[in-house]
Amino acid sequence: MWCDLLKVRPIYLRGRQVETRNGKSTLFWKDPWLYGKPICLISPVLFDMYYEKNITVHQFLLVNGQLAFTRWLPPFMFDQWIEIVNRAYQSRYQNTDDIISWRWGGKKTSITRTVYDHVTREKLM
Repeated sequence: MWCDLLKVRPIYLRGRQVETRNGKSTLFWKDPWLYGKPICLISPVLFDMYYEKNITVHQFLLVNGQLAFTRWLPPFMFDQWIEIVNRAYQSRYQNTDDIISWRWGGKKTSITRTVYDHVTREKLM
C-alpha cells in the first residue's frame, strides 16, 4: 500500500497550495512557495544535485541557505542558486503555521477523490 501511495505523491504535491508563514510545513524544493511553481521544476539540475530532497523552508533558513550539493556548482548554476537564496530571503515569514490548502476542488471535496480523478484523467491522455 505504501508503494502505491508514494506513486501518487507527486500528483498530490501538484495539487497542494502553500502559504508559507514559518516554513515548517513547506517543502523547499517541491512546494510552489517561491515562484508559483516548485523550485525543483524551475531548477531541476540544482534539485538533482542536492542531497535532501524533502528539506523544508524552515530547515533552509536554519542553515542560512548554505545547502550541501553533491559537487561544486559551476558559475552559471551558482548564480542561479544565489538568485533563489536571495528571493527566499526577500519573503516575509511569520511566527505562525503554514497554511496548506487543496487546489483541485472545494472545501467539501475529498482530496483522495480529486487525486484519483486527476490520476485517471492523466492516464487517459
